Amino acid sequence: MFENIFLKYRRDAILLHAPFPPRANASGNSKLGGLPRLPASHEWPRTSDNLPLHFLAQIDCSDLPRPSPLPDHGVLFFFGRDDSEQVWNHDRPTHDDCRVIHAPDATAATALRPAPADLLPIADEYGLRCAKDFLLDDEPGPNIHIEWPVQPLAMPSWPEVDALPKGALKPKFDLKRLFGRTEKPVSLGGFATLRPAAEIDYIDAWETRRIAAFCAATGETPDDAAEAGYDASRILASALWGTDDAVDAFPQRWQDVALLARQILGRRSTGRTLPPNAREGAQTWLAAALGQPGNGQVPSAERAAFRAWVSAWETLPAGTSLHYVAEDLVVKASLYGLQLDTAAGLTPAEKTAALLRPQFRPFNGEAQVHFAQMLGHAASSQTPRPVDDPAICLLQLSSHAPNGWMFGDMGECTFWILPDDLAHRDFSKVWAIIEGG
Repeated sequence: MFENIFLKYRRDAILLHAPFPPRANASGNSKLGGLPRLPASHEWPRTSDNLPLHFLAQIDCSDLPRPSPLPDHGVLFFFGRDDSEQVWNHDRPTHDDCRVIHAPDATAATALRPAPADLLPIADEYGLRCAKDFLLDDEPGPNIHIEWPVQPLAMPSWPEVDALPKGALKPKFDLKRLFGRTEKPVSLGGFATLRPAAEIDYIDAWETRRIAAFCAATGETPDDAAEAGYDASRILASALWGTDDAVDAFPQRWQDVALLARQILGRRSTGRTLPPNAREGAQTWLAAALGQPGNGQVPSAERAAFRAWVSAWETLPAGTSLHYVAEDLVVKASLYGLQLDTAAGLTPAEKTAALLRPQFRPFNGEAQVHFAQMLGHAASSQTPRPVDDPAICLLQLSSHAPNGWMFGDMGECTFWILPDDLAHRDFSKVWAIIEGG
């Protein structure tokens, strides 16, 4: 079913796969976040108000599968304004929202470019959500996105149902199916809507085909996708907590101690139900952690004291060792700690990586897959571009990226370029749009 449509509108795309663990099988010079290997001959992009843009991604053209209309050498650098609301390409000139630089002389040996001294923190509204829970009062957030290496892989793509020409799907109005199968999320401004049965069938087939293409390119399967909800968080927290005599039980490193304490003391903890001694104890533990190397191992005596402090908060029925608040804190501290390790080029501990792996899977419980890509049909949480639109997807970043970014409300950030501009390697006219669910 729909084979003729899939065949007719198929386009080659490049999947930017973020492997887990983050350094596993990652070779080349392509990555999301971190600092760019931007040669000194290129200025760091700024807005018309002279504010530096945030670095989002670098794609080494030598890493890309061929054939491709993209450059065959050099590096593409993507920048965007992330210090305010993500309203791009509306009230400001395009260059105030984003910029793309093609540096033919950049290589993996090019030195990392330090961020400008006046680069503002990434905004709270969306931006780097994974860091927000760990900020203390009046403490500015980071201005550099978490670094995560990506592998460019060839992958086919197909258009979403709303990108098809009118009449491409012959309506098949079956009232029973029409009103019985409308619970599946569809891309109409982020709101579920009633659909003819043929459109619902196409959406199902498109998702199935898209997941199959992703799995074929990466070798991954959706079988061990992360469970959603409170139960999964409780199971993960209990596993991370381990037993009292576990050598690698949480907190394994002083960084773990600091991150959990920061959550309690930070402004984001307002309104949480915490025991009376939580904040006082958190201040003591944070001070202790700051006096140690973040990656240093917590001695067994300190680990036991820390665990006794948290365990004393409360216990849940059925043998659960942690109160639900503590569970949330342990999971978030572990997830963010792994992201910080990635940025520092560290390999996560084997047990921790195994436990956290499902949290970084690109699949979700709605039989969908989220990933970054170049070229091909770009997905949209609002309205996809029609198949006859000449604009080319130069880069699309997804909110599900493991580096913790959020575009809109679980949406996408997409850079667009016209065919003639791409052919002439003129990236000065690139524009970008952020869409949210």
